[in-house]
Parts: sequence; structure tokens; C-alpha cells
Amino acid sequence: MLRISLTAITCIIFIISIFFLLRSRRKYAITGFKTLLTPICFYMIGILGAIGLWTHSFGLFLWILIVSFLLLAAYFTKYLPKIHHQN
Repeated sequence: MLRISLTAITCIIFIISIFFLLRSRRKYAITGFKTLLTPICFYMIGILGAIGLWTHSFGLFLWILIVSFLLLAAYFTKYLPKIHHQN
């Protein structure tokens, strides 16, 4: 029951966050693939966590993948655009 609840919550949060990501990209006219690399890495961390939950495989390989995606997300932040909010 807990796995189903956590997976459902994760899916709902993914859908909401993708909606807000696309809306903010459209609002600030952000284009290009490099600006999507950081969010993609964070989404992959969530997907790997859900896969590990369902397959009971929170082993060394999964942790190496998660840490790798975390480091890649940190590296690709240099491609994120600087957005100046207007008051």
C-alpha cells in the first residue's frame, strides 16, 4: 500500500512540476535543450527512486546512478538562464 501511495504522489508531483516548468519556459521565452538538462537530471533521480522502490533494488548501482545524476544536474546549472523578475 505504501509503494502505491508513494508512486501515485510522485506521479502527481511530476505532472505538476512539468506543467510549471513548461509554463515558465514559455513565459520567459526560454528555448534550447541545454536549459532542460538540469530538470531532466532531477526527474531522472525521482524516476530511479521509484524504480528502486518497486524492484527492491536500492543497491550500490542505483545509488551510483542517483549521485551521478545529482552531479550532472549541478554541472548543468551553468546553462540555466538568469531570469530577472519585474515588480
